[in-house]
This record gives sequence, C-alpha cells and structure tokens, in this order.
Amino acid sequence: MNDTQHSEATLLRRYLLGQSNVDERSAVERGLMTDQQFLDDLARAEEELIDEYARGNLAPDEKDGFEALFLNAPERREKIAFAQAFSRYLARHPIAAPAKSREHIPSVWWRRAVLGLSAAVLLLVSLTTFFYLRIVQLRGQLASVDLQRVASEKNGKTLSAQLNEQQSRNHDLQQEIAGLRDRGPSSDLLTLRLASGWTRGGGQLPTARLLASTKRLRLDLMLDRDALHHKSYQAQLQTVDGGSLWSSNKLLARTKGEKSFISVNLPASVLTAGDFRIALSGLAANGVSEEVATFYFRIEKK
Repeated sequence: MNDTQHSEATLLRRYLLGQSNVDERSAVERGLMTDQQFLDDLARAEEELIDEYARGNLAPDEKDGFEALFLNAPERREKIAFAQAFSRYLARHPIAAPAKSREHIPSVWWRRAVLGLSAAVLLLVSLTTFFYLRIVQLRGQLASVDLQRVASEKNGKTLSAQLNEQQSRNHDLQQEIAGLRDRGPSSDLLTLRLASGWTRGGGQLPTARLLASTKRLRLDLMLDRDALHHKSYQAQLQTVDGGSLWSSNKLLARTKGEKSFISVNLPASVLTAGDFRIALSGLAANGVSEEVATFYFRIEKK
C-alpha cells in the first residue's frame, strides 16, 4: 500500500469511527458522490473495522467510537454478530494453511466466502422446499382429477344404462303402436274397460262376449292419478281363486284427457268362459314391485 492509499484508508477509518473533522468529512462525502471506487473502499474499510471489532483488535478509543456508531444500525449489528460468530468458529476450528498465505488473504475475504457459501446453501434449501411443496400440490391436484374422472365415468355408465332402458321402452311402445295401426278396426279384437274396486258379490261383473272370430281381448285398466308414479307395470291374468294363467311385463300408463289407463292385450286362446281377474303391480324406482290394483271381469263365449 503506497502513501496515498494509506492516507485514504486512514481518512475512511476516521470517518467511520466518527473521529474526522469537518474538512475530512466534507472530503469523504465529496468522494462518495463522485467516485465509485471511493465508495467501494469505504465499504471495504467498514468490513475491516467490523472484523477487527469481532476479533477484539480495536484500540479502546476506536472501540468506543465504533460501538457508538455501528451498534445503532440494525444492518451493521447483524454484520457484527456474524463476524463475531465467525471469529469464534475460527478460534475453535483453526484452518491449517501456511502463515504466509493467510497474511496475504484479508480476513474480510474469508467472511465474504463464508457469506457466499451460506447464501448458496440457503438458496438450495429454499429451492428444495419450493419444489417439494409444488410436487405435493400437483399430486393433490392429480388425485382430485382422478376422483372427478371416476365420478364422471360412474355417472356416464348410469346415464347410459338409463338411456338404454328408455330406448328399449320406446322400441316396445313403437312396435305396439305400429301393430295397432296395422291391424285397424277388426272383428278379431274386442275391447273391455275395467275399473278397480269390485268385490265378489258386489254386482254384475264387466263382461266380454267372445265370438269365434275374436283373437284378442284388450282390457283398458282405469287408474287413479296417485297410481302413476311407477316406472312400469305388470299385469297377471288369474282365476278368481288366484291361479296364474298369463302375464305381461313392462306396461306403461297412458293419459287421455283426465283419464289414465293401462292397456293389456290378452290372446283369446287363454280365455275360457268364466270369471277372471287382472292383478296389476307397479315397479318402483328402487326396483321393488308393489301391488297397485285388482280388476275383475267375466268371459262369455258364443
């Protein structure tokens, strides 16, 4: 270090310790405003003072000025605390290096190296934590997407099954309508309208008189409004004693004006002269069959 550099270092040191006079302070402040190198030299002088304070190498008057000025600034207090911790570490763990080499390496440089290493470690830990939390977040989002996909597939299967069932009903109904249109009015079809609630001995039964040419008997089973909440219906032809003779499934209720009914087409071949009944049951939404009504009628043959 030449005389000029030594003089400048002494000037900066006195300025930092509050020992400079008015002219010296003015000179330093002008240099700080006009010369970047001067500003760097001031920062280096500050770090060297902090290092000397941490090592206990300051003279008593310099120590008093240092503590009066440096301990009032939070940022400088942090630097001093780090320098003191670093000095204690070096005291407990001396670095085996040639004395000549250590003399040429300012202590402040060692502190800068440790600061850089600490910053790198802190950055690595921060990045590791960030990526770990991001992975956990993405896994949670993926699990949520999987649950939504499973629920969507389940709903899709349910809707597909309902659609297939509805299409099957529509197909059966279209075939029935087409058959009715194709047949048209004919003497081979006889229609009888029945109402529920008749009991044996309760009066004349509704009667159908079958001719030799009659092939089918259509029974229109009249229903109350409160019986129309079932998905479909089943009609079973029975003797009045409960013996089963014939049945038809997947029947649908129809409404015409204010009247509701279910049409059941019986083949005439299963009918003989005598009394019969139709046991009507409904299929609820939960798949359970429920009894709806019973219809009685009489067959006469000519």
